Amino acid sequence: MDPITGDDISQDLRTAREAHGWSLRQVAERLRITEVQVKNLEEGNYAALPGAAFARGFLKNYARLLELNPEPLLKTYDASNEGSGLHPSENVLPNCEGPLLDYSRRMLTFSALVMIAVIVAAWWFWSQQQTQSLPVTTTASPAAVKHPAVSAPAVSAAPSISPVVLAPHAAPQASAVAPGQSAVPVGVTQFATAATGPGLTFQFSADCWVQVKDASGKTLLAVLGRRGNVLRVDSGSPPYHVLVGKASAVAISYNGKPAPLPANALGVARLQIGTASTISTPVSGAHVMAVTHSQVPSSALPIASVVSSPAAVPSTAAVSSEASHAP
Repeated sequence: MDPITGDDISQDLRTAREAHGWSLRQVAERLRITEVQVKNLEEGNYAALPGAAFARGFLKNYARLLELNPEPLLKTYDASNEGSGLHPSENVLPNCEGPLLDYSRRMLTFSALVMIAVIVAAWWFWSQQQTQSLPVTTTASPAAVKHPAVSAPAVSAAPSISPVVLAPHAAPQASAVAPGQSAVPVGVTQFATAATGPGLTFQFSADCWVQVKDASGKTLLAVLGRRGNVLRVDSGSPPYHVLVGKASAVAISYNGKPAPLPANALGVARLQIGTASTISTPVSGAHVMAVTHSQVPSSALPIASVVSSPAAVPSTAAVSSEASHAP
């Protein structure tokens, strides 16, 4: 198509657009401007446009879109708008149809690259954290191995200290039993072998509850015998009624002879020892003696004082219940 060089710019643009069969909307979409601005260009209403620079840019792009030579149109525009001080210099708006699309593609590409870079950086940071944590785990193992070596001397030192601590306590505790008013076996902690002699003798290999009553029902002994204790009851009227909380924890002898302990399924033993014909010589009070291998006590604690104490001598029902659950 030959270039249009008429003086009427509006007529030239409208004629070329109609020759292409385009509507105002189609031209506006291609130029990326509004339909009103296209109409103002075709009508020569340049005052309604943003300014002279934009008007020249719109005319130049519109002429290229219509395949027209923009120079005659721009000269005609400049001649009709003298004093504007504007001269053809450069393209103000994007040329023709694809600039914004190209820009969008570039932005999408750039955004994708940024996302990839962020993902790679996050993966690298995570891998570095994992790598740095490995030496900590590795060095913890030798420390754990060293702990038993450090604590071993403390464990081995305990046996050497224990005899020194226990030795001085054995004699004072045994000697403190006689003047005290509490149950004798609780205060006695170190005994070697059972003493022989008349009466009942109890030798404990573990903690065990023991109760002894004579023929009259008088409670002669009701205590928790400790491991290593040796107790002897040499008074009261036989037969003796004996209750043992754990038969396997105590050995009983009567007048120097061992007595069997028939225990039930719970390990509790109830037995009667001695007969009425073997009545022992009456004594002013019942005596319980704590005997050691190295020394026989010079005095014995009267059980009468223990019997009179409610805490030391529980009722028969209470003793039976405790004996049934004794260890």
